[in-house]
Amino acid sequence: MPFYNARVNMPGYMPETDPAIFSTPQEAWQYLADDRERSEDSADMPGDDYSDTHARLSALAAESAWADGNVPADLAPDGSGWIHGDTPGSDSPHDLGWVYAVDAISDADARELSDVTGAELPAD
Repeated sequence: MPFYNARVNMPGYMPETDPAIFSTPQEAWQYLADDRERSEDSADMPGDDYSDTHARLSALAAESAWADGNVPADLAPDGSGWIHGDTPGSDSPHDLGWVYAVDAISDADARELSDVTGAELPAD
């Protein structure tokens, strides 16, 4: 059974968050959408609406995107992929932004990642 690793990182740098492992790509994309929402809620951002990045992440997590076994067009056939977005609250012209990524990983890799980092494996 494949697992899915969700991660957030600034381009060119190591991930900012501990790894999170999921049973489905949809769960991983939802985790990233929730992470982005928390970041935007805590940042000083104008307006009441969430960003286009949050909307894209949420769309990838939506049940309708996966209906009838389909995979959203933005992603690889296994549901992995990445979305680049600006840094919430930043108005710097030098902002590198954030990459939100989901990677398909093998059972063995998921278990090793769990052993090394303490990330919890999803229940079978």
